[in-house]
Amino acid sequence: MEVSHTVINLIIFVLAIYVGYHVVWTVTPALHTPLMAVTNAVSAIIITTALIPGRKAPILISEDTVKSMKPGSVIVDMAVEQGGNCPLSELGKTVIKHGVTIIGESNIPALCGADASALYSRNVLDFLKLIINPEGALHIDTSDEIVAATLMCSGGEVVRKA
Repeated sequence: MEVSHTVINLIIFVLAIYVGYHVVWTVTPALHTPLMAVTNAVSAIIITTALIPGRKAPILISEDTVKSMKPGSVIVDMAVEQGGNCPLSELGKTVIKHGVTIIGESNIPALCGADASALYSRNVLDFLKLIINPEGALHIDTSDEIVAATLMCSGGEVVRKA
């Protein structure tokens, strides 16, 4: 069985989040900014969401950090409506500064809704095609890898516990 690049990237992303939180909670606070600057400089994509209710968003990515990033890197500043986590972010705009694309759209979830809904509905339809035969009758083919992996009960017996 071959593992796709998407799965590998997702695993790396989750591990990076885990390690990142571990560093944040165990490292002396005075080291946070230098460590973040080094991490950000080698990152190809940074998504920031840090907000403090009622205050301007904290600066997490300085202009010097942006300058040190590889050309073609991307920053998604989801705190742009409250000033942004990067001083180079511009509200409602996608800009390129020092070779780095900085996305400062104000309501990113609203931009993704239709595509996400279409993708989800397509996935549901494709799954239903696996378990409903052309005549419209339910047909559970346990030799199908996807069907077998999602099957919880069969013949009144629990085959997979959640």
